[in-house]
Amino acid sequence: MELLVVLMLLVIVLGIAFTFYYFINHSFNRGSDQHVLQTDIRLAGDFITKEIRNATEIEVLPVPFEEDPSWRYIYLESNSIKSKVAGAVSSITEETIVGTELFAFRKDEPSGRYFVKIEIQGKKKEEQYTLTTEILLNNIKSVAEPLSGNAIRYKKLE
Repeated sequence: MELLVVLMLLVIVLGIAFTFYYFINHSFNRGSDQHVLQTDIRLAGDFITKEIRNATEIEVLPVPFEEDPSWRYIYLESNSIKSKVAGAVSSITEETIVGTELFAFRKDEPSGRYFVKIEIQGKKKEEQYTLTTEILLNNIKSVAEPLSGNAIRYKKLE
């Protein structure tokens, strides 16, 4: 009888311990996924900002596009943001991007300055994150149609 009581108490303690372990492990995994996703998207936003803020020429392209080696490209392909410079392709993000429109240009009427709005939406397992920002294009005086899309090409001073 005493052995039965001890076994029941042991089962209860182990059940509580397993539930606690599962909860902590699940919370850690979700937090880790969220951290990786947010870091990936923030670094992509910083990269795009650094690359195009002082571009001397910029335009939106349809995907897929024909490459011209004198231009630099940033585009969405296979749920990943990629950069292409002189034919060399590098992935900026993991395959976590779910947004449908990455770049949108607008002109500020009073000043005549151009801005590009970047919206990067990502999803990793259950976690979602959206980064939206506008970048002043310091050296751009005009932008040709189309004004939005998933690929841009640009030139900048080295």
